[in-house]
Order: sequence, then C-alpha cells, then structure tokens
Amino acid sequence: MTMSTEIKLPVLAEGIEAADVLNVLVKEGDVVAADDPVIELESEKATVSVPAQVPGRVVKILVKAGQKVKVGDPILVIEESGNEAAPNASLPQEASEAHESLDPLNLAKNLEMWDETIPDKAISAPLQTVEVKMPVLADGVESGDILNVLVKEGDTIAPHDPLVELESEKATVSVPSPVGGKVIKVLVKAGEKVRVGETIVVLGTEKAGNTIPPEPPASPLPAETKPEAAPASQEIRAVAEPVSPVVQPLAPAVTTDDDFIPASPAVRRIAREIGLDLRRVKGSGKNGRILIEDLDPYIEEYVRKRAGGVTGIAVTQPELPDFSQWGPVRKVKIDSLRRKISEHLSMAWQTIPHVHQFHEADITDLIALQKRHRERVKQLGGNLTLTPFLMKAAVVALKEFPEFNATFDVRNDEIVYKEYYHLGIAVDTPAGLIVPVIRDVDKKTIVELAVELTEVAQRTRERKVSLEELRGSTFTISNLGGIGGLHFTPIINSPEVAILGVGRATTRPALKDGTIIERSFLPLCLGYDHRIIDGAQGARFIVRLVEILENFEATFLGF
Repeated sequence: MTMSTEIKLPVLAEGIEAADVLNVLVKEGDVVAADDPVIELESEKATVSVPAQVPGRVVKILVKAGQKVKVGDPILVIEESGNEAAPNASLPQEASEAHESLDPLNLAKNLEMWDETIPDKAISAPLQTVEVKMPVLADGVESGDILNVLVKEGDTIAPHDPLVELESEKATVSVPSPVGGKVIKVLVKAGEKVRVGETIVVLGTEKAGNTIPPEPPASPLPAETKPEAAPASQEIRAVAEPVSPVVQPLAPAVTTDDDFIPASPAVRRIAREIGLDLRRVKGSGKNGRILIEDLDPYIEEYVRKRAGGVTGIAVTQPELPDFSQWGPVRKVKIDSLRRKISEHLSMAWQTIPHVHQFHEADITDLIALQKRHRERVKQLGGNLTLTPFLMKAAVVALKEFPEFNATFDVRNDEIVYKEYYHLGIAVDTPAGLIVPVIRDVDKKTIVELAVELTEVAQRTRERKVSLEELRGSTFTISNLGGIGGLHFTPIINSPEVAILGVGRATTRPALKDGTIIERSFLPLCLGYDHRIIDGAQGARFIVRLVEILENFEATFLGF
C-alpha cells in the first residue's frame, strides 16, 4: 500500500511569509529519508534547507530554482511505500502514532514532537553538517584577520567553545561555536583575512536544535540609509557576549535558471544600499554565485561619487625597486593593526581638507594646581596628568563652538551636530596608536576622568579594550607631551571634524606685568575640517581654549 504526501513550505521564522527557492536538492524518482533536505530557500534573514518530513520516493517536484514560494505552498509530492516506510515499524508505538500526526506546515512542532517521543536508543541520527561563518563584529566592520585558530580537525567541542580569534578595528575578539559537535574541516589559517559571511569552520552535529540562532541581518533599507548594527562588546580573550556566527546546513549545489541571480541576503542588501543591479556583476563563487568581494569595485565607485568626486583612496602604488641591490634589507609583514591605522588615516587625509592652527598656553598656574592634587588622585587610583584638564577645557570650548563637535555628512548634505561629548584619547601602544573613547566628559569631574583614563589606557596597551570602547568619539586629543617634541600636525580622526595635538610644555623667561619671570608654555595645534569650519572660527576656538587653560580655576569656579 502506498500513500502520497504533499510537502508544503513550513513556517521559517516569525514574520517570514515567503522565500526564494535557491536550489532544488532532489529529482523525481529519488528515495529520501524523513530528515533529508529537499530544497534550499533564501529569505531576507537566512538561507535554510527544508527537510522531506516523511520518508519515501519523490514523485513530483512543484517548484524550481529562482521561484518565490509562500508559507503553505506545496513544494513536492512524496509517495510513501511499504518498503521506504518500513523503518517506522521498528519505532516504539507512541513514536509511530506521533509520526502519523505530524503537521507538514509546522516544521518546528514536528521536530519537537520527534525529540519527545523517540528514545535516544530507538534511532541513530546521522551527523548534520553545519557551516560556521564569519559574523558581523560591529557596525562598519566588514572583515577581520585570523589571529589564532583555536581548534583542529577531529576536535570535539561544546556550544560556545571559541573556534578562532579575530583581530579587527584595533581589538581582538573570539568567535564561539554555535553548536556542539566534531570539527570536520577548518577553512582558515592564522594571518588570513576573512570577510563577513565567509565560512571559517565546518562542524558535524547530531542535533541542529543546539545551534545558537544567528542574529538576523537588518531589514531592507533605502539606498541612502546605513543599517545599524548592535554595538559590539567583545573583550580580548574573554567574550562576555559571544558573537553569533551565521550558521547554514551544507547542501549540494544545483544549477539555477538563467534569470535567477544567485547571491546571499547580505550581498543583496549591499546592492540595494548602493543602487547596484546585480545583473551587472559577474559572480566568482561556485555556479556563478555572487560573493561580497565581487561588489568591491562597485562599492569603491559609489564611495568616490558620494564623496563629491574625491579620488585617490584606492591609488595604485608605484612599483618599488629591489633595495637589496644596494645593501642588506629586512622585511617585516605589516600586521592587521598597522594596516588598519594606515587605511583609516589615508582615507581621512585624502577626503578631509585639513587646516592646522597653532598656539601656546601659559600653564604655569595649571601645573601648580596639578601638583597640589597629584598625590591625592594617585591614592584614588588615577594619574593626574595634564590630559584630564585638557579634556574639561576642550568640552567648554566645544559647547561654545558646536561645529567642532560635529560630523560632515557628505551623502545627505548635512552637518550632524552631536549634543554629547565623547573624547577620543590617543594612546601609544607597542602595537601602534589606538584611540579609546572616554564618554560623557562633560558629566565627570577631573578626578573621575583621571582614574578612568588611567584604567582605560592600561587596558588599551594590553589590547583588552572592546570594539565599542574604540567607537563613538566626537573630538580627539593626541597628547605627545610625555614623549617630547613641540608642535606637530595631527590627522583628523574621521568622521570627526577636529583634533587637538599637544606637545611637551617648556619653561622659559616671559614678561609679565613689566617683570621677567619664568613661565611654562604648552604648545597646541588644532586641526580642523575646512569644509565646515572657516579659518577665523578655528582661530577663535584655539584662542578660547588657551584662555580656559590659562584661567582654569576661575573658569570652573564660575568667575
């Protein structure tokens, strides 16, 4: 006796009413088991496989690659014969009854029913192969470098075990395993750059239900809108909130129709944001699938156009001669941090018209104030340098000149004035210059800033700051006074519009009230974006800043 069962598209996730058929994984006449994947679907949130739900022979396929199907639409017909259904006879009576009552429209309910009714010893489920992909680390972070691979093929791991350690945006984060199981294949190695969405490890797991649900990508947005990502809070070597990798069951590829464009939801979203017709793009992936890196030339062109025709970000570098012909050389590979610093500063220098304004402040009285309270602050866990005083003085000036606490939005022809004061403080580390952010400086005392800055600077030198602690600054201070030197011209920390460079204070004779006395002077350099700040306003800002530093106590006492 045979019975035909019509398999319908199940509910994929809350709010998902339809999906595109990416691949049909079976053909008419194939014999399938109940959990064998039959089609691969692509929705706005993920790429998933739909299982057969019942064992038997495929007698009719009702969909094809590229076709959009809705929840409840029939996708294929399976004929359950006595032979194919025979394995069910060996199941416990309650499991067989549960099997007969399965609802093909509710895949999650069916899987839950099987888990509850079939004892572990009744069947031995085959390993399900799962791809773990590079997750989104933070807003705007599209790639990272593999610092360490923490597993090897054949290892057995538990959910949340770290798989690889990534270095990106001047911070190091771990990517945890979304499932427990066996490492089948490691597809990356230390030193390799990987992009968001690329597969890093292939795992084998007995139960797909143990996976950590991937965070859904942002909903489609207009081309001029940038999607927001949840702030990253991963600490180096200690991930309090694990990054959720993208997980996809592996399935054999099937050639698609000519009019269907094979591309992931992430690729489609990027294409929509930059107004790109994917039919123009030649995919470099398997079966012509369009990968994120295939969009690079179009993204660069889009960025150049939106920046008002500015070119040079991707300038072709001239070929260098062989320096070894003139003497011994030593080559050191540029690490991820140094490369990131290079890319960011090159972009800032080539897209922002810089102006630099020089001045100096008589800080003799400020140094006396610092010395009076230095030991007390040290007892509280802070180091009372000049930087906390500079931070408070800068906030006073920023409130009076709000255009220095802004961002120039080229895309929308707007100036974004920020009504909060998060200052980036450049920290010299063995690995390079890193700029952690001290938030709400206007709401903190000098002592609070000194203690916080001491603690953050130490963690920065140890590379233990999180990605979120490096983002969101509105104005940057680069104080090289502890090293030496006078004036220098700092590069603006884009997307900010101004930066303050501070040199080492010097002591020299000065004329005050007709008398020559010894005074201490602090060299300052203000860099600003000439697109929205004129030279006269730049001069007013630095003159006001010097006035605050020279009359610090009076300013904050309200005189």
